Amino acid sequence: MLQEFIQNIKTYRKIPITDEHIQYDADKGSVEVTFQTNKTHLKRFTAYNSGSCTYEVFNIETQKTDVSETTEFQTFNSLTSIFHRFYYADFSEISTFIDTLFAEGFERFKGREEIQGFDSGDFFQKEEKETMYFKYFQIVWKDAYLNERDMDLCDIEVSYRFLDNKKIKVWVELCGGADGIIYKEFSAEGRFEELKFQITTFVYECYNHYNEVIKEYIVFPITSNEAYL
Repeated sequence: MLQEFIQNIKTYRKIPITDEHIQYDADKGSVEVTFQTNKTHLKRFTAYNSGSCTYEVFNIETQKTDVSETTEFQTFNSLTSIFHRFYYADFSEISTFIDTLFAEGFERFKGREEIQGFDSGDFFQKEEKETMYFKYFQIVWKDAYLNERDMDLCDIEVSYRFLDNKKIKVWVELCGGADGIIYKEFSAEGRFEELKFQITTFVYECYNHYNEVIKEYIVFPITSNEAYL
């Protein structure tokens, strides 16, 4: 299975993994993949024939390990899925911080009558000289509550890229429906500590604006949501 895994990650066109990133040890029954997807962290993913894998994130600036976790896989597909999620995840301070804000959104909106569920995730796009990171928090509405526009979701999308001198350029948008209408947008540039308050304030504004957004897509009244207004 490990040889098949190596071939998969080397030939998957969206992930630039080559032989220089891979160390295969037949005696130990393991394969180690070491790579870097941003300027701040080095990643190491190790899979074993026994059915376990370990992923580690090393902070280049602090010279410390920020993440070290072990999980198990049973099939080839589950192994590649774990690796791909790890590859695309950004473990920088801003990424972890946004995850916290999105978790607050889940707690705030869970239990609402019109909501079918939630989704969140992240990915990145690597260009010639820079990498753009994307994160989203998505609210999916129940079909029974949709009006004639038949749009079943809204989301908050955050994108950012790392600049020189430890600065970050960040964009945040509140979008409604699959038609991608932008109801609120924000952008700023600075160091992470300078951006935290601005990002928090804007995301909270998006959460507060939710009841206005759903008027465009949801059939009213929804009586059980009075406690959320």
